Amino acid sequence: MTLILGTNPLGYGPRLWLGCCGLYFQPSEPLKLLLVVYLAAYLAGLDPFYLSRHRGSLLPLLAPTLLMTGLAMALLLAQRDLGTASIFIFLYVMVVYAATGDRRILIYGGLTLLLAGAAGYALFDVVRLRVDAWLNPWLDPSGRSYQIVQSLLAVANGGLIGRGPGLGNPTLVPISHADFIFAAIAEEHGLIGIMALLATLALLAVRGMRAASTHPTPTGDSWQPDWQPTWQVRAS
Repeated sequence: MTLILGTNPLGYGPRLWLGCCGLYFQPSEPLKLLLVVYLAAYLAGLDPFYLSRHRGSLLPLLAPTLLMTGLAMALLLAQRDLGTASIFIFLYVMVVYAATGDRRILIYGGLTLLLAGAAGYALFDVVRLRVDAWLNPWLDPSGRSYQIVQSLLAVANGGLIGRGPGLGNPTLVPISHADFIFAAIAEEHGLIGIMALLATLALLAVRGMRAASTHPTPTGDSWQPDWQPTWQVRAS
């Protein structure tokens, strides 16, 4: 839909949003969650004995997931949404590794990300500009690196306790509500506020992993994180 009806709130650049009447929605955001759900549902339906004993021949089993994930990534690359495409690779690698325990998947995934980053830097001007601005934002602080420099100044302006809720100047950072939310929070709530935010996110992550580790598998047992086949064969 974004290929045909896509728009950009700024009026220029990649058309990754669907919008009407001043409201905008980026379909790739819920697609990240749907990817995790799809992979988890597919992998949960496979024979756990096969996954644990035939790690060297997983490609035929993973072919449907590679096709679906590759199709989604092709659409993202066509729209130059390279950041989300990188997140898709990361999510795919981590979910498949969680299901199989095959460390080679981590190696292949890391190499794929490195190659994708190198190719993006060589082929896409937007990637090259962002990498150069990240390495040294002070080379062009009023031009290509303006957004990064303003975000750094916003974080520094927040100090220890921040300027106070609603007392910062987030509009000085271009597109702060989408690209630099962290900088806006740091300016208004300071170091204490962002540490509390990171602690909250860490707590949510730990609680999520704890819930997943105690949830019964399709075979009725609790998931074991040591990657050993602990399922028992039950008489039907």
